[in-house]
Amino acid sequence: MPTSSASPVRPETLLEVRGFGVGYGGAPIVDDLDLTVGNGEIVAVIGPNGSGKSTLLKGLTGRAQVVHGSVLLAGADVTSHREDKLCRLGLGFVPQHKDVFPTLTVEDNLKMGGYLLARSKIGRRVDEVLEVFPALAPMRQRTAVRLSGGERKMLAIGRVLMLEPKLLLLDEPTAGLSPELARHLLHDQLPALVSRGVSILLVEQKALDALTVSDWGYVLVGGGVQISGPARDLLERPDIREVFLGSAARPAVPARANP
Repeated sequence: MPTSSASPVRPETLLEVRGFGVGYGGAPIVDDLDLTVGNGEIVAVIGPNGSGKSTLLKGLTGRAQVVHGSVLLAGADVTSHREDKLCRLGLGFVPQHKDVFPTLTVEDNLKMGGYLLARSKIGRRVDEVLEVFPALAPMRQRTAVRLSGGERKMLAIGRVLMLEPKLLLLDEPTAGLSPELARHLLHDQLPALVSRGVSILLVEQKALDALTVSDWGYVLVGGGVQISGPARDLLERPDIREVFLGSAARPAVPARANP
């Protein structure tokens, strides 16, 4: 059975995953998994390569086959819903790859992200998203292929923010970024999004850094939750550092304080 730290009171549940099993037609890769994300939380999902982290997100967003279990978003059953319907219900997903249209400009990428909005609202929403990522504002007419890795990831997140999601799912957002840009994304931009009312489920290979900015953490091993608990408690566990993460090094910044 998974072990967990003593559980503090968490905020009202936004996402609840119960007995989740996900695969690609054979045996489930993720099996019998329970997970919750509260309003205003950053929740990290960490674990070794091949543990099922990305498969979990694909199952939540209709990109992989749900074998059993349920997914509740704000109390509504959204199990196996298509991604466009999930967008309408307030769930946004930024995949690790193919996250922008490389030949389109920054502005046109954002407009594509607002495809469910009334045409009269799209321009205003583009301006609002560029307020979240002001570094992109001078690049409105630059094609995405000409952006740096960090700028491209901001654009990918901005595209999803066009529909004002309540919950943002991020799959390895620091992949391919320099250490400096990765720290900026995790330690500055994600908390800033939470301050704007977005909750975040974060799958991240930079596990220690992910935990430092998170409220709660889940460690996946072999497709199941092996350990869960407050992120700052997980950071203090030697088995997390040495076995699951392969490092005893301390993170560069203090853990995010729970409210």
